[in-house]
Formats: sequence, C-alpha cells, structure tokens
Amino acid sequence: MSTRASTELQSHRDEPPVVVKAVSRSHLDELEAEARYHRERLELYRAKTYGPRLTSDSRLRELERMALGAASRLRRAQRAQTPAAE
Repeated sequence: MSTRASTELQSHRDEPPVVVKAVSRSHLDELEAEARYHRERLELYRAKTYGPRLTSDSRLRELERMALGAASRLRRAQRAQTPAAE
C-alpha cells in the first residue's frame, strides 16, 4: 500500500465521532462542488510539478490538506444523509 493511501486510510480512522445533523440537498451539492474544486486544484498542482517551473512542497501539502478536509466534510454530510444501519 502506498504511503499516501495509508495516510488517507489512517486519517479516516482518526476522525472523531461527530454528532451529525440532517443535511439539505443544496448544502450537500455545495460540499460536493467544494470537494471537487479542491481535488482538481490538487491534481493540477501535481501536474505542474512535472513541468519546468518551480513548485513548492509546502503549497502541495496545503492543497492536499484542503482536499482531504473538503472530502471529510462531504463524507460526514453524506453519512448524515443516509440512515445508520443499526
């Protein structure tokens, strides 16, 4: 397993239990758009690292953090949307 994949898996396990409220469809749509935006920004910056211009490791880490945060918020909202199977 790659380091990035294991880090992402680890971050899912480390998320604290959160009391979730019902999420409206429009809010869920906004969170999906936000997660897509941050994911695409990260992909573009990663592609830029292969080019001739200088890139910043700290900027790459910041974009990764922002993408993971947006994905985490989206997952929490989606879990709130689906009834828990107990």
